[in-house]
Amino acid sequence: MTASPGTGVAADWFVRLPGGEPGGVQVFAFPHAGAGCAAFGECTAELSGVLDVWTANLPGRQARFLEPCRTEIQPLVAELADALPSYRDGRPYGIVGYCAGALLAYLLTAELQRRGAEPPARLVLVSYATPGRVPADPDLHTLPSARFWERISALGGVHERLAAHPDARQVFEPALRGDFTLLAGYRPAADEPVLGAPISVVAGRDDPLLDVAELTRWRDRTAGDFRLHLIRGGHWLLEDEPAGLAAALAEQLAGAARGR
Repeated sequence: MTASPGTGVAADWFVRLPGGEPGGVQVFAFPHAGAGCAAFGECTAELSGVLDVWTANLPGRQARFLEPCRTEIQPLVAELADALPSYRDGRPYGIVGYCAGALLAYLLTAELQRRGAEPPARLVLVSYATPGRVPADPDLHTLPSARFWERISALGGVHERLAAHPDARQVFEPALRGDFTLLAGYRPAADEPVLGAPISVVAGRDDPLLDVAELTRWRDRTAGDFRLHLIRGGHWLLEDEPAGLAAALAEQLAGAARGR
């Protein structure tokens, strides 16, 4: 049974974070692999009075912990496309994807376009190369638990104390493993469309995992405006540079309400 939008119960696909601007651009945000709604909390606090942020509430974590994680990406994208219209209220809206969440954000935008739905005023992709690049560790999701956590710790994005705690591992591993299964199983479709929605790419100037050439390839994925916005920091901007990332999101999305 699906709950009504905004009730905050487990079945909601999107949850509104406190501190947003009710009259501003509505933003639907997708966090990195294994993360839940709270991942955007600090960044959203920096956006108080600027954007109205709703973060994806995916199965297998936080309020939906008891639901099975999704491990096939296209069915999950279809579920998100089914759900999104009921959370919109007629305002201009944007879609944001952070790290692995950028792939979901991009595929959701493509699916909405296929359905003839109103596109986002802007798609913002953070710390992620163009889809289709072979993952650095494509077999990560298949590793036994101890080796899996060694690799997760090496990649970063998970606090060292959390990664070292057996009880915490047991809680967070299903969502992490499920999300890396999604990523490993993705293959670009032959008929994948060029988006009509404009795209902004945000990345850290010192990101060791990406280079500018990779990021600019996103330009080929849109028939609209393309912007590359480099800010201070490395790969994990949401954790290490929440204020800088918030400023970048505000710059790229606040103008959507004014049609620019």
